[in-house]
Formats: sequence, structure tokens, C-alpha cells
Amino acid sequence: MIDRLLTLLRVGRLKLVDDDGVIQRMQAFEGDLGAFGGQRIIDKVPYIGQFGLLSVPPLEAELLLAAPAGDRTQTIAIGSNHQPSRPTGNKPGDSGLYDVRRQLLTLAEDGTTIDAAGLQVTIRNASKVRIECDLLEITGDLVSRADGVRVSLNGLRDAYDVHKHPGVAGGGSSTGTTDHSV
Repeated sequence: MIDRLLTLLRVGRLKLVDDDGVIQRMQAFEGDLGAFGGQRIIDKVPYIGQFGLLSVPPLEAELLLAAPAGDRTQTIAIGSNHQPSRPTGNKPGDSGLYDVRRQLLTLAEDGTTIDAAGLQVTIRNASKVRIECDLLEITGDLVSRADGVRVSLNGLRDAYDVHKHPGVAGGGSSTGTTDHSV
């Protein structure tokens, strides 16, 4: 009985992963995470992750393996960790998403941060994107019609800055308001 209880939870290391089916399956070495000696290889271990959270752990990630009722032939993976990728220095209550490329979405007490690690960010299949904020700052250029005839906001501003009408005398006169009812 004690031996069965001791086999309920074990630690393993991910060696292969298959994410093509309705459930993710893994090959794991179970046992001591040190030297290979004494470890047992387990194939087609189902990975039971959190709903709504997409995760394919990198090879060599640590796994928490569970054997329902102590039956090691029914082993499932219920958790994973990859120490080299895990962001550190977070505060209690912080949350986020990260990957091995160092992309990071952080929800923290001082705000939400998206760090794309120098990679592209794409929003797909949106009928509309609406940003509600007091101030929108962009450090680069704003480009419209990116897949067609590109229009750069910086280019429009530069064209406006050099635009001159020759032969026009300056003055303080005005023509008044425009009648839009015509």
C-alpha cells in the first residue's frame, strides 16, 4: 500500500512531444532528474493542461507525473516547468504568458506589458480593432494599407512640411464660414 502511494506523484523530464491529436502526448524519462541511470522511459503520456492555455513544453522541461490509484501504466503529466525560460523577479499576484524565445505578456501591479522579443505581433481575423485610451504613443511610423499601396504617416507629414504655394500673399483676412447647405 505504501509503495503504491509513493508512486502517485513523480518527477520526469520531457524527451518528445506530439501535439497533433486531441490530446498532447509525451515521451518522458521518469525518476531522478540527474544522470540517466535508473530512469524509466514512458511513451504516449497524456498531458492534462489548463483549459484555454496553449502550451507545448520545450524538450528537457521538467514534468510532474501522476499515476491515478498508483497505477504507473496510467501515468499522466499534470504540470511542466522549463527553468531556463521561466521569467524571474515577479511579485505576488503577477501573472503572465511566456515562451522559450523570451516573448512575454505580463500582468503586474504597474500595468500590462507585451514584450515581443524583437518578433512580429499580428492580430488576425478581427473585424475591427478599437483602442480606448487617453494617449496613444507610437515610437515608429504608422503605415496604412500595408498590403497594398502603402501610406506612411511620417511620409505624409514630411510632404506637408515641404509643401509651398508660390505667389500667395500672407495676411490676416478670412473668408468666413463655409455654407454646407448648398
